[in-house]
Amino acid sequence: MSALDLFLLLLFVCWTSTSVALLTDFRALRTRLSKSRARNDPYAIRHRSRILTAFACGGVVTGVYGVLGVLYVALT
Repeated sequence: MSALDLFLLLLFVCWTSTSVALLTDFRALRTRLSKSRARNDPYAIRHRSRILTAFACGGVVTGVYGVLGVLYVALT
């Protein structure tokens, strides 16, 4: 494996772990905000959390495919 392969592998592993952390944090945030009696609009909170959850899920998928792609190229 070259230095570029290792760098890309590290990048995609960090990308995936960050996306997983964001995904779990957004779900906890959505639950916490929906139970609170804040002056925030519940529809806006729900809509925002769906968008952020979608981006986090996309990050997980992108990260996993990136890791698999780097490993495939590096090992063949």
